[in-house]
Amino acid sequence: FRVDQSMTMTVEPSFSFTWTNGVPYFSPHVNVYFRHYYNFTKRNMKGKRTAKNSANFVGATMVFNFWNAAWTPSMESNDYIRYFSVGPLWGIQRNYSKHFSLGINLSPLISLGNKGIKPDAMAMVTLGFWLGN
Repeated sequence: FRVDQSMTMTVEPSFSFTWTNGVPYFSPHVNVYFRHYYNFTKRNMKGKRTAKNSANFVGATMVFNFWNAAWTPSMESNDYIRYFSVGPLWGIQRNYSKHFSLGINLSPLISLGNKGIKPDAMAMVTLGFWLGN
């Protein structure tokens, strides 16, 4: 969603795989990003593409994780973990002329869940194709 000329808000469902104490977890969640794109002028002066917010950004992220389920034969209630994470965000977004998109998001996070508060981090690479003009 476009907030103004250089700001967007993104809401995306996603999932990840993580390992804790040697046990793999499948984690569906919803990420919310608020991004401020800051290097349009510099990219334009160098003749680089800026269409579709092809620029670097800073912002904030929130992650709502609905549950983690340990892939073990003996499932316990402790294996179901709901949590919320928040933190600053830095990244790049590049949208190429053939409708191909590349994104990188990096964020240190603070996570709060039924196992307490803990420091966390997110590193994400996104490959995609955008629709429309």
